[in-house]
Amino acid sequence: MDLIAQTITFMPEITTVSTRDPELTGTNITDFKEYSRSILIYGTEKQINKAYKDYSKYHGLTLDEVYNYKKLNNESYWNGICFNDKPESPLPTLKEYNAEIGKNLKEFKKLYISKENNNKPLIFTQ
Repeated sequence: MDLIAQTITFMPEITTVSTRDPELTGTNITDFKEYSRSILIYGTEKQINKAYKDYSKYHGLTLDEVYNYKKLNNESYWNGICFNDKPESPLPTLKEYNAEIGKNLKEFKKLYISKENNNKPLIFTQ
């Protein structure tokens, strides 16, 4: 049983926001607000696929992107985006990044195998 974690991002939802602006025009102003939703699911690949389908169907969401949540290396596409080993960079180093990911994955595994959870997939909203 291989346990993995995936971050799933859904297509942005757009809502309208109306405000009244009596000082400028005395009329209502309508603006658009966009927000995205993403979740992190931890479990087996089969559990993740089922949890994603159930979650997206229940909330009426459409898939945008999926990323594996795992330790990275210097050849990764994410070098310079999530981590950077240059001293002047505000990003964490690869070693710091991987240490944080490793710590989180260990915590996820503890929660996953706990008696309360009984090896069910974990869903974290972000």
